[in-house]
Amino acid sequence: MIAEYEILTQVEFKHRYFLDNKLECFSIQPDPNTQHFFLRSGLLFKPFNNGFKLFFNSFNSQETIKRSDILDDFVLRFHIVLNDPYFFNYTDCGIKKWDSDLYHFNNFRGTKDRFSIKNLHNEEFVSVEDTVEESAFGQKFLRKPFGIIELQLRYDLQTAYVLHFREIESYWRYIIVGDHFKNLSQLAIIGKDVAFEGPGNITLPDNREGLSFVSVLPIGHKQRPDQYFKLVDHYKEEESTFNVLINALPVPDTRHISSIIENKNDKKYYSEIFIY
Repeated sequence: MIAEYEILTQVEFKHRYFLDNKLECFSIQPDPNTQHFFLRSGLLFKPFNNGFKLFFNSFNSQETIKRSDILDDFVLRFHIVLNDPYFFNYTDCGIKKWDSDLYHFNNFRGTKDRFSIKNLHNEEFVSVEDTVEESAFGQKFLRKPFGIIELQLRYDLQTAYVLHFREIESYWRYIIVGDHFKNLSQLAIIGKDVAFEGPGNITLPDNREGLSFVSVLPIGHKQRPDQYFKLVDHYKEEESTFNVLINALPVPDTRHISSIIENKNDKKYYSEIFIY
């Protein structure tokens, strides 16, 4: 028996944090009804590092099957399992209530309301607008998934879809606690496009005194930073003169991001980097 397979559709996960824009931290699990449909229709489910593909049997027992023959409005459902505990430390997608919400991605609305025909989310990037309450699916999950993808096998099913995540932004705060910096004057942190306020005095939980510099604007996190910042001394902005102390300061560890609420209407995320 000779069988030939062609692509029905695929879903790819992307993330601007990573150099190659590929997000490889999900496992995809078809639900039982979807698995049964695969058996009945001869569809093949093939996961890859940052997504999955669906193939249909286009030639079987000397019979040619068209792609349109598979599009019978059945809804395929896939559970997304998150395998990276630090995912939300580098991802900006703002889920509302983790205890009861999950992400719901689908192609139900076709092309009318989509930012892009190939996106399964509502805006340019995955956002809080893509979340629903767990109860919306009419079942109680034994283990609530990160999200659910539903693909309706409709006439306008695309051969490729994308779920695109955006990197998180935070205020970078450099905290200098090394004794050899205490007697230096006119310390500053400089970069190409980002300004830092400081130095300001700060008392650490262990009562040590330090100096802090905070970025004026939030900075996006990248697997490889777009730029590095310098710690300099004898800085004179009007003359652009300084002595370089550290040519490339370390960047934030995405495993450690703190949330500081300065007032009820202003919630800021800080990434703290200690310089000893």
